Amino acid sequence: MLFGSHRLPRRACHGGARAALARVIGVMILARAHDLGAQGVASNADSADPGTARPPVCDTAWTTPRELRTPLGHRVYVEAPVAASDARGRYLFGTPTFVWAAPDSFATLERPLPTRAAGVKLVGDWSAVPLPALPGSFPQYTPLPITHGADLLVLWATSRDTTSSGFSNQDTLWESRLIADRWSTPRAIYSAGEPSWHPGTVALTTVGSTVVTAFPARDTTRSERSGLVLMSRTSDGWRTRWIGLGNFGATAVALLPLTSTDVLIVATGGLHRPPMDAPQAVYAIRMSATDTADRPRISIIREFDHAFGVEPSVFRSGRSIHAVWRQPGIEIADHDSIVEATSADMGATWTATSAASLETNVLHLSALTANQNEGVGAALDIQRGMIITLRRSSRRWLMTRTEFPEARTMPKLSQSRNRMTLMFARTARSRGPEGSYDAPVLLVTSRALRCESPPANRSRNRLRAPPRGESTLE
Repeated sequence: MLFGSHRLPRRACHGGARAALARVIGVMILARAHDLGAQGVASNADSADPGTARPPVCDTAWTTPRELRTPLGHRVYVEAPVAASDARGRYLFGTPTFVWAAPDSFATLERPLPTRAAGVKLVGDWSAVPLPALPGSFPQYTPLPITHGADLLVLWATSRDTTSSGFSNQDTLWESRLIADRWSTPRAIYSAGEPSWHPGTVALTTVGSTVVTAFPARDTTRSERSGLVLMSRTSDGWRTRWIGLGNFGATAVALLPLTSTDVLIVATGGLHRPPMDAPQAVYAIRMSATDTADRPRISIIREFDHAFGVEPSVFRSGRSIHAVWRQPGIEIADHDSIVEATSADMGATWTATSAASLETNVLHLSALTANQNEGVGAALDIQRGMIITLRRSSRRWLMTRTEFPEARTMPKLSQSRNRMTLMFARTARSRGPEGSYDAPVLLVTSRALRCESPPANRSRNRLRAPPRGESTLE
C-alpha cells in the first residue's frame, strides 16, 4: 500500500503530533505481534503435519544466458562445444574456437583474425581461457574428448581438401593427449575409408577400461560400400571393425555400454543385411568391444516407408534401455517429432513408448537424461531462429515454454551432477577493419534437474537451542 504525504495545519500543536506518532507506533507494534502470532500458528501446524509442503531448496528454471568470456572480458566462441573434465579442470572442445581480439572487436587492423584454439579451459561458470590449437596443418573437424587415465584423449578428423568441401570429404582420424594444457604428438588412427565425423553423427564412450568410438563411413574397396566403423582402444592400440550396411548405410550413431565388454549402437539410416532390408530405419547393433570377430546382432527398432529418423541418442534406466531420435515431418508443412522406444532385453527387441510433436521444424535435437524419469532436450527452431527446450518426466517427452531467441547455432547439452548446461551461439555487433559487422559469441545457461524439500525436522533443529557445552556448528 502506498501512503500519500499531507501537510498538517499550522495550528496543530506539537503535542498532537506526538500523540499521533505514538498511536502509529502502537499500531505497528500490534501488527508485528499479530504477524508473529500467525508465524507461530504456522509453525505449530508444520509440527503437527510433517507432510506439509515446503518451498524447494533449488530453482529448476533456466538461468539467464550469459556470454562466455575470458578473465579479461574478451568474448569467446566455441563451435558445437563438447564438455569434458579431468583432474586438472573442465573443458569445452570444438573447432573453430575463437577469442575476440578485444571485448568489443572480433578483428582489428593489427589483428585481422582472433586467437585460434581447439577449445577452452573453464574458469568458473562463465569465464574461460583458450587451449592451444590442435597440432597439424590440415583442416580439422569435430574434436571429441574422453577421459583416459589421468589425461584427456581427443580424437578429430582431417581432410586433404582445403576448400569448404573438406567438411564432407574427410579422410583421416587422429588422436592426441592433452597433458598439462599441451598436446602430445598426434597419431593417425584411421585412414582406410571416408569417415563421417561430424557433430551428431559420431559417438565416443568407454566400455570398462576400453575407449570405443563408432561412426558412419564409406569404403569403395569393399563390396558393401557403406557401413559403420567400430574402433576400440586398449593398451595395445586401436582395433578397427567394419560393419557393412548396404549401399546407403547409416547417417548417425549413438553408443551405450551394455556390460564391461559389450556395447550397444543405435543407428539411423539404411540397412541391407539379408534378410533385413530397410531403406530407412532406426536399428540397434549389439557387439563386443573386445572381440575381433565381426558378429553384430542387429534388431530393427522402427522401419519407415516414407519417413526417416535422425539424431539418435540412447540411455539406460534401471533394467530398461531407451532409444530417442528426431523424426522430421513427411510433408514440408508437417512438424518434427521426438520419438522414444524401450527395450527390456538388452536391446534385442524394442517397443515405441513415447512420441511428442516438437510443434515446429528443428535442427540437431540434443537430449540427455539423468535418471529413469528426468531428462532435458533442446533443438534449434529453424523457422523462428530460437532454441526450444523439452523435458522428460514420467517416461514421456513434453514441450516446455522456455525459448531462447536470436540463436544462430545448434544447441549442445552437457550434464554435471544434478545440473544441465545448455550452450548455443548468438551474434554480437563487432568493430572490424572495414566497419561494423556481426560476430559469434557462445552463450551458456543451466538449470537444476529437480528440487527436493528439506527434511521435516531440519528447520526446527536449527531453531532449537543446543544443550549446554555443545556447538551449533554443523
